[in-house]
Amino acid sequence: MKNEKILYEQCVHILGREIEVLKKIGALQNIIWKAVSNREWTDFEAHNQTINVLGSEFEALEMDRERILSEMNISCGAGDEKKRFYTLVSCFPPEPRNELTGMFRDLKLETMKVRMSNEALVTYLAGAKTMMTGFLEAVFPDRAGRLYTPQGTQAAADMRSVVLNRHF
Repeated sequence: MKNEKILYEQCVHILGREIEVLKKIGALQNIIWKAVSNREWTDFEAHNQTINVLGSEFEALEMDRERILSEMNISCGAGDEKKRFYTLVSCFPPEPRNELTGMFRDLKLETMKVRMSNEALVTYLAGAKTMMTGFLEAVFPDRAGRLYTPQGTQAAADMRSVVLNRHF
């Protein structure tokens, strides 16, 4: 088993980085939310790419944390991350244990914030898609919900790529 101090330092580092990455993702989600609601599409793709990079970084950190838990050979609660984490930190003295559990709670809180923000954005976009589809069907009933390219061929009815750049 690894030295407690090394394990503690690794846990603090990984949890701190995870919280930092989640805060960056949350800030970018807010920027994207404002851009979508104001129909400012200029940096939309760049922000999405940045979120994807941060998501990959967070995933790697999660795997590192999982590796640390596995190295501790904690058998109880094999499928329950929270139980394994609290079992892991129970071997530490009170002060480091309190710091780690506080960081773990902060991580879960940031994760919940990011999820809620993401769900709100997805719900908003789904509503906008439904409204846009209904609008196009009402304005152009002869097209029966079909979209056409500038060349006159039928385009896929996938509304994810439809962006209006004009006001009616």
